[in-house]
Amino acid sequence: MTSDWQELRVPFTAFVPSGALLRDTPDPASVTSLAAVAYGRDHQADLSFRWVGVY
Repeated sequence: MTSDWQELRVPFTAFVPSGALLRDTPDPASVTSLAAVAYGRDHQADLSFRWVGVY
């Protein structure tokens, strides 16, 4: 674990739908919230967001 800040860029094209009713790529104009989610097993995480932007 490090205390250094890291920049992480995740383009909308990298997302995949988690259900049959979701579109293949999210529509940036319709995004109203963002979340950091982990599932499938127990996780430990320390997340801090200094700035969030969309592109």
